[in-house]
Amino acid sequence: MNSRMTFLLNPILCLVSLTAINAYSSGAGPGACLELKPAHDNLDTQTSTSPFAVIPSKTNYTASDKITVTLEARCGYKFIGFLIQARRADNSADRTEVLGTFDIATNTKQLCTNAALTHANAAYKTTLDVTWNAPSTSGTGHIVFKVTFVEVKSKFWQAVTSKVVEETGQPALDLATDSTESPVLDNSNCPIVPTGIKFAQNSECGVTRGCYSDCGADGCSFEVSWNFNGNNPNADFTLKLKASTTETFSQYIAIGFSADNKMGTDSVTECVYAAADSSVDVFNSFNTGRSNTRNSHPKAAITSLSGKLENNVLECSFTRQKDGANDVNVFALSTPYYMFFASGEATAAKAIAQHTSIPLVSSAVIDMSKIEIHSLAQTGAITQHTTTTVESYQHTTTTVESSVVTDLYNTEKHSASPTTRSLVQAHGSLMTIAWVMAASIGLIIARYFKQVWPNSSFLGQNIWFQIHRTCMIVALVATCIAFIIIFADVQDWTESPVRIENAHPYIGVLVTFLCIVNPIMAIFRPHPGSDNRVYFNWAHWAVGTSAYVLGLITVTIGTRMSRAQIADSAVWVMVGFIVWQMLVILCFELIQLLASKKRYVTSYELQTKGAPQQAPQEQPKAESGTLKIGLFLLHVVVVVAFTIAVIVFIAM
Repeated sequence: MNSRMTFLLNPILCLVSLTAINAYSSGAGPGACLELKPAHDNLDTQTSTSPFAVIPSKTNYTASDKITVTLEARCGYKFIGFLIQARRADNSADRTEVLGTFDIATNTKQLCTNAALTHANAAYKTTLDVTWNAPSTSGTGHIVFKVTFVEVKSKFWQAVTSKVVEETGQPALDLATDSTESPVLDNSNCPIVPTGIKFAQNSECGVTRGCYSDCGADGCSFEVSWNFNGNNPNADFTLKLKASTTETFSQYIAIGFSADNKMGTDSVTECVYAAADSSVDVFNSFNTGRSNTRNSHPKAAITSLSGKLENNVLECSFTRQKDGANDVNVFALSTPYYMFFASGEATAAKAIAQHTSIPLVSSAVIDMSKIEIHSLAQTGAITQHTTTTVESYQHTTTTVESSVVTDLYNTEKHSASPTTRSLVQAHGSLMTIAWVMAASIGLIIARYFKQVWPNSSFLGQNIWFQIHRTCMIVALVATCIAFIIIFADVQDWTESPVRIENAHPYIGVLVTFLCIVNPIMAIFRPHPGSDNRVYFNWAHWAVGTSAYVLGLITVTIGTRMSRAQIADSAVWVMVGFIVWQMLVILCFELIQLLASKKRYVTSYELQTKGAPQQAPQEQPKAESGTLKIGLFLLHVVVVVAFTIAVIVFIAM
């Protein structure tokens, strides 16, 4: 195999390995097998009655039995994640061993050596039936099913336990305390969840205090107010944050100060409530890109703080030094900034957890030295927002007007608007057409068919060249349109807690650049036979091959992007395509190698001096032409099938 093919196959082989390593970014990880606890920013499980039930189809079982277990959400709740296991229920038995196996259901995957089942994507679920297979030998013992349900990333119920399923023929049950059936909500008697809680606007707003809020005729769901002694240039600001809430667990409200209306390079002040001791504390942090990190001196420039959670309203007051205590991450409030308001859950240690929707942003910059009333931006201002993990916790926010939090498990993904979702689907579909179909066919035809149709032409050019050029034009146009679509939609770099996903936009930009450069090189290529032609040939091949390999990497990573909301199995479709492409390249190389010694070349017969000169013999088709054409047609069919399969996953 020549050096060019080695250069091409090695990166593709590495891509297969990379894809396999990154194949699960949704669903519980292996570390959750023992305690059924997701690693969610060290957040604690909910202690309230579970709104999710675990219902086995049988009360008794025998060896090799199958039991359907229904996971059911109640009282209007939904879950995005789960992890289910079967464990022994007897007091004297080993209750840590995970028993039996689960069949894979739609959008699920096995875990813990197939003895557990977890979700494969973060779609909302209200009910799900899974099948458990009892061990083939008797003596397993009486069992219960334990399930951890994730409503949102920061809110989960751990090890919700079913009623006991007894094994026929075994000794009487000695029920362990931790195997007792968990209490769950009843649809006939759902608790009343307060919604639309409002409080009256501060009467001092616009009189002695500046205010930023969503206050209307029916009241406010959040409000930030402040006053400032304008006669004293060194005076401090007194700020008050206030927001309605329907929860009593640890949580936070926060304000951010930004030079623009997008998250990034923002000074943040957090007001954090700890449910354990009902205390309220205030900290400074900073947004770098989409990530938030608490400052090394988190209380710099903050004094005289107080706060409480009372009557479904969380509020805190504090004095903020005007100049920010000369900390570059604590902005001086003498400069006007856009103001953000955000809220979400917090850990017992008062670290803020991931927010779950777009922060609320002011309609214009706010000069806090003026007594004015400011409102929300009419269009939401932040068109996209994603998050990335920083140290031990993440920072995100949720709107305070809704009691339903929108978040996704184990990823940065949030619910996109229909328009945004359509643009993401269009981007992914176009890139799939460009690199799975068009570039694949164009590469094969250029590499292996120059000698198959040496004398056949179409519209004045060799057939192989016309097919190659058409395919690469399709790849170029599709790539450029997809590039424009996604940047028009996101208007920034997409970031993710999964590091490999962060490479997607950067590699995508590089692929687009190479895709544009290569045809420009082709337009100015040296004439065949010129001294510089060999340099063009190598440069054209290297740029094209690099773009192709990187294009496949980008598309494969794209199938794992949480924002794309594609089922996990899509990545294996890409793995299948990559394996197929490698096999086709190897087959063509083998055919070309075997045919190389049999191929005719143009020649002249020896002529007798003075005899008429014969014309050179025309080079016939290579003997491998029929086999090559057959393999190529099969390759086109398979590539189109893979392309359709990936697009179907994108559209689902």
